[in-house]
Amino acid sequence: MHHKNIVRYHQAWTENLQPKSNHDDMRGSSSAGEDTAALFIQMECCPMTLHDLLSKETGLEGRFLMAKQIIEGVCFIHANEYVHRDLATKNIFVGASQDENEIKIGDFGIAVFCKKGEKVQVDAEGNKTYRAPEAEKGSIDAKADVYSLGVILFMLLHPTASGTERKNSLDKLKRMEFPDDWENERYRPLKSLLSDMLSESPDDRPSAEEVLPRVLDLSPLFEHDEPVQGKEEQTDGKVDKELETGEKVDKEERTEAVGEDGAEEEEA
Repeated sequence: MHHKNIVRYHQAWTENLQPKSNHDDMRGSSSAGEDTAALFIQMECCPMTLHDLLSKETGLEGRFLMAKQIIEGVCFIHANEYVHRDLATKNIFVGASQDENEIKIGDFGIAVFCKKGEKVQVDAEGNKTYRAPEAEKGSIDAKADVYSLGVILFMLLHPTASGTERKNSLDKLKRMEFPDDWENERYRPLKSLLSDMLSESPDDRPSAEEVLPRVLDLSPLFEHDEPVQGKEEQTDGKVDKELETGEKVDKEERTEAVGEDGAEEEEA
C-alpha cells in the first residue's frame, strides 16, 4: 500500500543465521549447530514514534495536523479493505522529513483483510488501551480501528502532564467523562465526535471517511499554535508503559516512580 501516511515497504529477504555452537548453547539444546532462517524486512526509516514525539514540546495546532494525517492514512487502509487492528501511538511513526511532522502508520503485523459490510473473526490482540470492546468477543470490522482512532485523537488534543494523569483521563473518557477545560461550548463538536467514535456498539460509530470532515471542521479550535510547555516531560514510567503496551503493571511497581506526597518524579 503506497500512501504518504503509511510507512513504505522496500523489500524483504531471508538469511540463514550462523548456527550456535554447543559451547554457546549452555542448555545443550538439540537445535545447536542447525541453520536458522530469519526474515528481514527493509522499510522506510522513521526516526521516532508518535509516542516519542508527544513527549516533546508540541503545539496544539501541530497535534491537530498530526491527527488529520492519521485519519487520512486510516481512510486509505480501509479503502483497500484492511483493518489495522493495532492502532496505537507506538505504531504510528514520524517520517524523516525536516519540513514538517509527516505522520506514517506502520506495524501491520495483525492487520486483516475485511470486505466492506462484512466482519472477520479474530483473536483479542493489540494494545488494550486502544482496543475496541468487540475485539474481546472476536468479531470485528473497520469500526474497530475507529474506536482506536478516538483514543489517539483524544491523546493528541488533550495533552497531559504525566502518565498517571493520562491514564486517569482515558479511564474517564471511556465513561464519556470529558476534561473540565472542555466544558466550553466551543468544544461541543469535539466531544460529540469522540462520543460517537468511542460508542460501545460499532454500528453506532462513524466510518473513518465520516470522521475526517468532522475533524476538519474542528480546525478553528486549534488555530493558535501555543507550545504545550513540558506537558509530557514528567512521566510515571510504569503507568506510561502500561498505557503503551497494554500490559498491566502491578501496584507496587507503579508506586516506585511516585514520591511520598503522591507527586510524580522524573525517572532517571
